[in-house]
Amino acid sequence: MIYPLQTTPIPLASYTEAQLIIAENQLKTGGGWLATLNTLRHDGARSGTARRSGDPDRRAELLFRERAFWMYLTGHREGDLRRLIRQYGRAVNTVFPIGVDANGIPYGLDVDFEISQDEDNNPNFHGCTKPATTA
Repeated sequence: MIYPLQTTPIPLASYTEAQLIIAENQLKTGGGWLATLNTLRHDGARSGTARRSGDPDRRAELLFRERAFWMYLTGHREGDLRRLIRQYGRAVNTVFPIGVDANGIPYGLDVDFEISQDEDNNPNFHGCTKPATTA
């Protein structure tokens, strides 16, 4: 159990998440992102070494694949997928599943959660889908 008591502290970000954030920033700024990923792999006892690619799209795929494995079941995946679309210019149909699932049910077209009515009614809420208005 991760949080056995109500008083158990909840970290803002784990060491692993912080290293993945640093690696993504390094990827965008041309730094040592691959070394950061490989250090994380070594520290976490994951086998293998991530290999460099000359293609910027392949580098982003590698980084987000690493994030998917390291951050499994932590609630980060949808944000990562949306960031691939908004900040890395990926097409929605290349990031989210299309077609039908294993039960033959078609996937929907939504790629985000609806904003609750409480938030939508808040005049100070601008989110990432509503443009900010100026008075």
